Amino acid sequence: MFAKTDPTMADVWGMALGPALLDFHAPRQWRALTVRPTYEQKAADFLKTERQWVYWPCFVDQVHAGGHRRGQCRVRRAVFRAVMPGYLFLAVHPDSGDPWSCVHATPGITGFVRDGGGHAAALTDRDIDIIRMIEAGLNLPHDPMKAHRHKPGDKVRFVDDTYSRWPPSIVRRLAEDGRIVLETLLLGRIVPILAYPHQIEAM
Repeated sequence: MFAKTDPTMADVWGMALGPALLDFHAPRQWRALTVRPTYEQKAADFLKTERQWVYWPCFVDQVHAGGHRRGQCRVRRAVFRAVMPGYLFLAVHPDSGDPWSCVHATPGITGFVRDGGGHAAALTDRDIDIIRMIEAGLNLPHDPMKAHRHKPGDKVRFVDDTYSRWPPSIVRRLAEDGRIVLETLLLGRIVPILAYPHQIEAM
């Protein structure tokens, strides 16, 4: 279904474990794919079946499952929510071209983030590491009633961005579940990111 020029997971492993005995961690870059809202998981699952290295930052959320009750407790169910709504990240070899085949063949994907030259913009492993740490923090227990001083319009930075790679973020709104919706300038565009108050600090 995909063009043969696009690297698959097998290609990446082949470059890492080929006859030349290259480093186990083959060089790679990450492309940011834009996805229709609520289609992130479906698109990620589809790409995985096509043997693509794809990363969907997500966290588990507990939601009400109707009005039924068991004893005194309302029935709840776990759902996966996006840390960065509308985005997936595709791992590719640095020499690969724009991921047009993924855009055309994958349900829900609308395009990819471009750089100033019109080609696919690239994220590094360090950028992905920051996103992974934000994702890990969102999957830990948190008290939504815990007090904090963040308010809409505040300029903040991510605690996990130890190298200060990302520019300051802006607090857009405070969610009822205790999470904070941030707007971050990433890859030349404003990207929404969810975080808990303890994951950010004022600047």
